[in-house]
Amino acid sequence: MLQRIKDEKKFLLESLKTLISIETPSSKEGPAIRFIMNLLDNYSIPYELQHIEGDSYNLIINPVKRPKLIIASHVDTVQPYVPLRVKDEFIVGRGACDVKSGVAIILTLSISSRIPDDLSLVILSQEETSGAGSVKYLKDFYPEFAIVIEPTELKIATAGYGYIEARILIEGEAHHPNSIAARNPLKNPILRLGELHNVLSSLLKDLEFTYTRIHSSGFEYSTPESVELSLEIMVPPDKDAYKVMTHLINEIKIGKVIIEDISSGFRTKNDKFVRLISEAFKKALNEDAELAAMMAWTDANNFAINGVDSIVFGPGSLEHAHSMDEKVKIEDVWKAYKVLREVINLYSQFL
Repeated sequence: MLQRIKDEKKFLLESLKTLISIETPSSKEGPAIRFIMNLLDNYSIPYELQHIEGDSYNLIINPVKRPKLIIASHVDTVQPYVPLRVKDEFIVGRGACDVKSGVAIILTLSISSRIPDDLSLVILSQEETSGAGSVKYLKDFYPEFAIVIEPTELKIATAGYGYIEARILIEGEAHHPNSIAARNPLKNPILRLGELHNVLSSLLKDLEFTYTRIHSSGFEYSTPESVELSLEIMVPPDKDAYKVMTHLINEIKIGKVIIEDISSGFRTKNDKFVRLISEAFKKALNEDAELAAMMAWTDANNFAINGVDSIVFGPGSLEHAHSMDEKVKIEDVWKAYKVLREVINLYSQFL
């Protein structure tokens, strides 16, 4: 039954506000999942739960084992929590753009659109930490194509970056801060951070990387015994993340390299898939879409590694994600919804 809600835009935005009001750090998504279950039950929408661990679940609407296409988003967020508020043309709060807007879009699509038999709408958990939600989904379901809703500024991301999370440990000795040894770079590891930065800038000159934290260990009123620098390296889809990792490990002599996580990038392979979402964009918004690459890891990386041709698309910007002013433009959420509604209407003509 079509159009079971009278005002799609109002329903979409009210769903988003409610979801933001429910705190859902990774691995504790249960309260939001139960809200979603209650909403779907009220509209007699079929779904299946996948238990990941503890109070963490995936929820699959129209849960077919081998869907031709899935539209997916994640309900978990980073911390700390940022309360909901509306400011001018924006909805502000934790998850506004990363990516409870996507979950609200999926809920509205499930109620207002006729979902084809071979299409699933998937709400995932634990994207912000381990990616366990998409890993779990892929153990039981085998989609051919995936649209992953993430903040792309309404650009169609036909490629996604890989990444390397690493720590570099520089060891030294604890000394009185006024001693001669405290001013010796071989003994005070803090003094080698500038040198390390220069080495990294040279080794990774063709890549973007960001320092995420620094930690020192030692005794009170002394120089540190060690300093550990954490960084994230963004690896373009056409570069081999594992070769970059090996090069880093072999060439860094200042300290010990510890790899925390690594993922390859991806590129969409099927031209018809790209044409589908481009045509849906044109039909929904009466303008041409801009193609781009997603600069951050998403569940699309897990899908692509497992042979699922993937595209990333959604409202909001990475510049606002994970910040204390996380926000999404109201009109962009509506635009993304309209594009994905057209994808559902058109996809059987392309795939």
